[in-house]
Amino acid sequence: MPSLPSFGQADRLCCVFPSYMSNATMSSGQVTCALPNPVSLPSTPEHQDFVAVPIKIFVNESVELATREFNFYNCSATVRKAESTP
Repeated sequence: MPSLPSFGQADRLCCVFPSYMSNATMSSGQVTCALPNPVSLPSTPEHQDFVAVPIKIFVNESVELATREFNFYNCSATVRKAESTP
């Protein structure tokens, strides 16, 4: 995310998923955060091999910097999908 502003030493970044929050770090314009436990993710929709989960990045837990969907892939669903692809 190269368009993010510079942050001070006291500023804290965090990633917020619907049922999970983690501290984040930024290095060279990229934000890194821990991901939620797979059991807390919504079920993979039928006929898909992933579930899209919204994620928001905040500074100091109050200013929303960015939001997007993050795709979590279900490996067994990916294999099933590949087996049925001609």
